[in-house]
Amino acid sequence: MPVDIQVLSVASTEMSPAIIVTDENQRYLFNAGEGLQRLCMEHRVRLAKLHHVCLTEIASSTVGGLPGLILTVSDTGKKGLNVFGPTGTKAFFRATRHFLHRYQVIWTMFMVRVRPAFAMEVQDLTTASPKVVQNESMALQPVVVDDAVDEAAPATTSGSPTHKRAKTSTAAPISVSYIVETPTQRGKFLIQKALALGVPKGPLCGKLHRGEDVVIDVNGASVTVKSIDCVSTSSPGVAFAIVACPTIGTIASLTQKQQFASYQQPGAVVKMSLLVHLGNAQVLKHPQYIQWVQSFGAQTQHILVNHKECPQWTVFRASATLQTQLHDLFPSNYAAPHHEVAPMESISLDFGEAIVGQPLLKYTLTPAAKQGIDRSGVMQPLNLHAIQLDAQQMLAEAKIDLNGRAVPSPNSELGQGHVTFLGTGSAIPSKYRNVTSNLIAIGSSFLLLDSGEGCFGQLFRSVGGDKAKLTHLLENLHVVWISHNHADHHLGLVRLLSERSLALPPLAIIGPTAVFYWLEDYSKIDASIVGKYIFENNTAFDIRNQHSPKDLDPFGIHMATIRGILATHYDIVQFDCIPVKHCFQSFAVVFTCLNGFVHPPFQAILFHVVESFLFRYKVAFSGDCRPSQLLVEHAKDADVLIHEATFEDGMMGEAKKKDHSTTEEAIDVGIRANAKHILLTHFSQRYPKMPHLSADALERVMTALDLMSLPFHALHVPSMMRVCQALMPMGGDVVDDDA
Repeated sequence: MPVDIQVLSVASTEMSPAIIVTDENQRYLFNAGEGLQRLCMEHRVRLAKLHHVCLTEIASSTVGGLPGLILTVSDTGKKGLNVFGPTGTKAFFRATRHFLHRYQVIWTMFMVRVRPAFAMEVQDLTTASPKVVQNESMALQPVVVDDAVDEAAPATTSGSPTHKRAKTSTAAPISVSYIVETPTQRGKFLIQKALALGVPKGPLCGKLHRGEDVVIDVNGASVTVKSIDCVSTSSPGVAFAIVACPTIGTIASLTQKQQFASYQQPGAVVKMSLLVHLGNAQVLKHPQYIQWVQSFGAQTQHILVNHKECPQWTVFRASATLQTQLHDLFPSNYAAPHHEVAPMESISLDFGEAIVGQPLLKYTLTPAAKQGIDRSGVMQPLNLHAIQLDAQQMLAEAKIDLNGRAVPSPNSELGQGHVTFLGTGSAIPSKYRNVTSNLIAIGSSFLLLDSGEGCFGQLFRSVGGDKAKLTHLLENLHVVWISHNHADHHLGLVRLLSERSLALPPLAIIGPTAVFYWLEDYSKIDASIVGKYIFENNTAFDIRNQHSPKDLDPFGIHMATIRGILATHYDIVQFDCIPVKHCFQSFAVVFTCLNGFVHPPFQAILFHVVESFLFRYKVAFSGDCRPSQLLVEHAKDADVLIHEATFEDGMMGEAKKKDHSTTEEAIDVGIRANAKHILLTHFSQRYPKMPHLSADALERVMTALDLMSLPFHALHVPSMMRVCQALMPMGGDVVDDDA
């Protein structure tokens, strides 16, 4: 039976390694970092047959995309999924209960499903775990590393959540590798030999082929015909392994695991055909690791998926193509994509030649005649010249001439900042639109409004793949505001926190209660985010509570601290959360900044006493909601209103059913609020093209697109919308859910 191994993604700033193994009936996914479901959707990696998810460790790089992936898989009609991983896997899924309510989780692998809803069987693996899958195609054996050298843990920051770092126990699994072995292949049935021995065609031939001896009647005498006389020699199975060795501290334990021993013997019956290495450069060059790898023999091939030679370009090719075209036409509004060069196919390491992993690289394990590397589907570097020619042709067909386009009139009263749309789609990611996230630059500081899955990768793309600029951005990102508890608005937080340096002050997060509990529970199983944030509930900034003698803050004393951060880093003198109709604890936000460098404690005094003499600007963001009169009132005269426009006009019924807004409704909110500029976002993924706007609306409305950056002094670029409409092809990017 054919068995294929495919590299879905490799280690890069945007993605983390993920591998999928397929046979005729099932698919096995190894790790699911952020962006994986978007990759699978764009490159047509079908998940309908996904039955098993195997985690090598619990970290944002392995589970960051898993909640979103599960939601997508459950919508395909599948009834269940098996998940295996180290200790902490069950705890991870328990933590997701704060925002995922669409499936039944079954904790012990062998429990019978009792609900018709999507069910999951989750197993924490131990050193005693047997083969977790065994069928006619393969056997899957976990190899648990449980006694790694404990590395120094980061100290807890004074402003961190109210729990201590869970100490690493010597009995707690650190990582899990996986061995896949195919069964022995029966030899070919020799029909002519069987007939010569008197065996009639039919069921007896089938028994002989299955290895059973049969008894036939020959001239009245019972004669035993042996299977070995009618079947050619069987071929032994083959094996491959996904080797998880996250640090040099895990090498000693990994190399002593007996599950690998049978493949290391000189006369091993089953050969280790392939090792997929998840280890980093330090691990790969360690003498003990090198010796262990060489023990499998020279016939073993190697694929590296966490090496500096792996391609660092984006896997989202449709979006990268559009970004390239728009950068050529509007260089101040779109960063140039990361420069792409073709990677080396293989490199020489101390243990031998190794294949450099690339997204969509495939390795055929069986049948033996086809065993080896298949590069037919791997991504190629963008052809910039061809992309530019395509754009010119599409603009010509749409009769768009940009030669005489007007330059936006700058508004000198607005600050030296900008808004960058990192994700402009709703519910789940698609080819052209990631899920919700908006980056606001105010002076030299940055603020995030929502942080959907893949937010970190989009930040990297928004600065043109410049790691120095990304570092600068992260160092000056002080506040993240989360509008509500739907997964597509906050699943990017964990990666964002894990990448944040402990040397930086804790990130201030303002959001709903459930997000606080999600981060609290997750931090108990992944220490990489401990000490890196302080949290305040949106209700503490609720306009309904501002005249109350006590702030409704159930978690501590962070409201005053965060108000200080807002004033110090952003010159924000007023920050209000507006309750809106969507789900529990859904809010919009309105904040006012001074366009100057007046620092606390004098800001508030100046704002109320001499505000008429100061330039100030006001930003409003709706989050997800039905049109809100309260938002209209508090966003009055806003310089910019960013409003969700999930549904097209004419879909009022759907908008009301799911508590969203139509394009017309969103514009109406802006008009009633007398907002100077209206920016629409959060579009349904079932409509890939830019929404159609009337001529009147075009005068102050812009529809957002991923990676679009608009400076506050030039928020209106109508020619850009016509270009985007022409360059985004219809179809091929349609999904069916909005949340």
